[in-house]
Amino acid sequence: MSGYRSFSRELRAGFFSANRGGGVFLRQSRGGVFRASRGGALAGLLAAAVLALMGFGAGAAHAQTYPEDFSLASSNTDPEDIWSDGTNVWVVDSADQHVYAYSRRSGTRQGSGCSTDPGMEICIGGTQKSGSHRGIWGDGTHAWLVVDTTSGQAHTHQYQLSDRTFVRTINLNASTVDPRGMCAHGSNAWVLDENDNMLEGYTIANSTSGAVNAALNRDTTRDISLFMNNTEPRGCFTDGTTIWVADESDHKLYAYDVATRTRDAPKEIETGVVGTVPTGLWGDPDSGLLLMARDGSLNDIRGIHYRSETRYRPVGTVMLGTGQAASVDEGMGPVAFSILFSPDLPASTQVTYNLAQMGDFVSSTGSASLVSSTASGEFFVDVSLVDDMNSEDAGWISVSLEGSAHYIVGSPSVVTVAITDNDGPMLPEVDFALTSPTAITEGVDMVFAVTLPGGGHSADLEA
Repeated sequence: MSGYRSFSRELRAGFFSANRGGGVFLRQSRGGVFRASRGGALAGLLAAAVLALMGFGAGAAHAQTYPEDFSLASSNTDPEDIWSDGTNVWVVDSADQHVYAYSRRSGTRQGSGCSTDPGMEICIGGTQKSGSHRGIWGDGTHAWLVVDTTSGQAHTHQYQLSDRTFVRTINLNASTVDPRGMCAHGSNAWVLDENDNMLEGYTIANSTSGAVNAALNRDTTRDISLFMNNTEPRGCFTDGTTIWVADESDHKLYAYDVATRTRDAPKEIETGVVGTVPTGLWGDPDSGLLLMARDGSLNDIRGIHYRSETRYRPVGTVMLGTGQAASVDEGMGPVAFSILFSPDLPASTQVTYNLAQMGDFVSSTGSASLVSSTASGEFFVDVSLVDDMNSEDAGWISVSLEGSAHYIVGSPSVVTVAITDNDGPMLPEVDFALTSPTAITEGVDMVFAVTLPGGGHSADLEA
């Protein structure tokens, strides 16, 4: 897991008073990007392009720090799919017709190539090199490599995991033309076919773990048509109830219900940031999904949990900024809030918060957004107060974190700062009125009505 860096204090955004009027100001982040969405004196100012969408690889800023995160070997340039036995992760590479192996937890490569030390890697040789290897699935004893061919029938190659030796070829049905991955649960299996845009159903006959004589029998009753936007499937995983399918163009994990064979949208997962290309998928019920993602020429494996509330998404909380008092008067400088995330948010993830008040201490309230150009675990919101000349009652301002598909709102999600007025007490308004007589002679008393807040008072004044 070398090469990971975490950056905090990436972005500050907030408000300032222009001629005591209030507005929006942008402060440059250490990542070099200005960004804000609140209206005001400088509303609409957006400068600099968003860079480094997902910095995978050694020496790059990284969005998450899950145990499963690691970068692939420099020669593993065309990954197609992944599978794990819980200890090791195997990655199919279609460019060099090789199956790389990595430690699931450390990311260390488990071998150095077929000509030196294959280790746990699968060396595809001889006639098995024909065709393009597009997927992998295992039953704990054997690995099944899904092979697409330009001529002849698509098939799988079965390898013994203990010594990575070739066992035999198992043909797929003629209806499976463009296989892109395989997943199974028990004796039920599915092969992704990009040509038909379908999860094509199969039954694994003699599916006892490690059975050499296992066969794949086509079972159309288990076919699942992919959603119309799920047009570039790249790997699948099923827990027996749900099948997740990674999509290369949508940067998303689509979900399908096994029983009804229909899309299960509430279980779908956004993979993070546009620019990250999913190319493989595996999972287990305890630790969640492993997504293989590619960003440009760099490759990476990262963990995403598929249980809705414990999914590996960063958790965000709101705190007072360093040294910020919980009570201030309106003449003081900007009130500092911090929005913290653990682990760091990926680069270019939008963070939305809400500014509220009781009283008239800020020029505008409502939702605003922050974006950092690099992975960040801390965002700053500086709220400047309107220092007017009006005497007013005490009040407060608050910042609360709003929900997102990219992070979980934790606790505390809102922080309030008390605001007191600095213009002194409000003096009562007193009215004087002459009640009688309207014309007077020297020595005659005049009567004035003195009106005070909450009631009147009459005083006789002698002229």
